[in-house]
Parts: sequence; C-alpha cells; structure tokens
Amino acid sequence: MAIHEASHAVIRLCLGLGTLTKITVDAPNGGYLTWRTDELHELTEGFFTAVLAAIWAGRAGEEVIMKSFAASGGGDQAVATKLAYDMETAMGFGQTRPLLYRSAPDWRSHLINDPELSEHVNARLEAAYNTAREMVAKQREAIMHLAGALFVHDTLEGPELESHLQAVRELLVE
Repeated sequence: MAIHEASHAVIRLCLGLGTLTKITVDAPNGGYLTWRTDELHELTEGFFTAVLAAIWAGRAGEEVIMKSFAASGGGDQAVATKLAYDMETAMGFGQTRPLLYRSAPDWRSHLINDPELSEHVNARLEAAYNTAREMVAKQREAIMHLAGALFVHDTLEGPELESHLQAVRELLVE
C-alpha cells in the first residue's frame, strides 16, 4: 500500500497537480492522499489526461516496482473509467462526435451497450496507464523514498510531509 500511495503522490508532484497535504496508509479502507489546488488549470484534454495518469500511478507503481498488483474492486479503476467516459461523452474530447453530449446517468450500461464508445474509453485508459508506468519506472527512487517514510510513519502531513517531499523533489529525474 505504501508503494501504491507513494506512486500516486510522486506522479502528481511530477505533473504539477496540486500541493500534497496528506498521505496515509492508515485508513479503514486503505490509503489515500489529499491535496489542495493552488492554481487553476485550463480544463484541456491534456490536463485531464495527466489526471488519468496520476489516478493510474498507484497500480502502475505496484506493477513496475513489485511486479504484481492488487485487485482494484473499483477504486482507482472506477474513477479513471468514469473520467475517461466523461472525456469521450461530455467534455467535448470524444474521438467521434466530440460536439455531441452523450453522457448518460447509467454510464456503465452506456459503456456496455456501445462497443465503439467502450473502445475509445479503453484507449484513453490504456494510454494513461502506459504513461503512468513509464513515469513510475523513471521516478522509482523517489517513490521508494516516500514509500519507506510511509512504511515507518503510516501518515505524513504538515512539516513532516514537506520534509519528505523536499527529499523526493531532489530525487526526481527530469
């Protein structure tokens, strides 16, 4: 779990997706991280694609570093799928019919019943996952540092988190 959450954190840091405020592996349903948004991003396809990579970073960290990954049961996988679905149907980034708003209240059924849409959503997911795996491999040392701190402390926040993030920043590979 420490590698999973550290991977999310380091990749968010690399992508400039907010300021991390807490990382924990000590929660009833597993770990999580929180952040604040210090700057407004343009809500472009590139921005949302980066968010997808950050969502996949936890699983990518498990796969790249541990050579295995835990079943999601939803979690990150569900969040990423919903975002990719929205990109295709509601945000104007669709690979086909980008101007047509096609979002449905029962988006899961929409995916099941529209094979073309499912292919486009899956293509986004796979591309973002590949990006996450490449980034994790490149930032392995930084991720391992942060995972080690999480393994020892369970939760990092405040000055303790900032101290570890400073060390992580020094380990980042351009």
